[in-house]
Amino acid sequence: MTAASRRADLMVGLVGVASVAAFVPKLFWRESALYRDFLTEGVLVYAGSIVKLVFLFLSGLFAVRSARRLEEGNPARRPWALPGGGFLSFFLGQAILGVHVMVLRQPSPFPSWGDVFFVAAYPLLISALVEFIRAYRAAGLAVGTVAEHASLALAAGWGPSSRPPPRPWSAT
Repeated sequence: MTAASRRADLMVGLVGVASVAAFVPKLFWRESALYRDFLTEGVLVYAGSIVKLVFLFLSGLFAVRSARRLEEGNPARRPWALPGGGFLSFFLGQAILGVHVMVLRQPSPFPSWGDVFFVAAYPLLISALVEFIRAYRAAGLAVGTVAEHASLALAAGWGPSSRPPPRPWSAT
């Protein structure tokens, strides 16, 4: 590990720690002077949007970088490239919505061009999961059966889909 990569890791870590330090205390001290006067809702929305963009971009960048570092023909190369594309697609979608909120000072439109990138990210990420399982199975690692994977996927999707979505609008 080079000194430059250690500095980059330190910067990413500091941004993560600063984000946690800014957002988590609000769960317990929502009405404190810190959140009423300094870290207002608007400041936190802007900061959260920027941090989200940074980490989505870095996630995509490092996944693509991992894929490129694997030799040609390595069965794990494609599975690493797919989440890179998925995270970068999320980044583009979030960047488009960020322009509306932070630059144009408008509410996020729905539907928008950002939604195209959000929707495109999911098949990439799901395909990455399937490809990782195939690659690890081909390498001889115990990764479970198809039935186990299907039951886990159904269980993971059941919880969120079994509740109605929140209604941000009034029912009048």
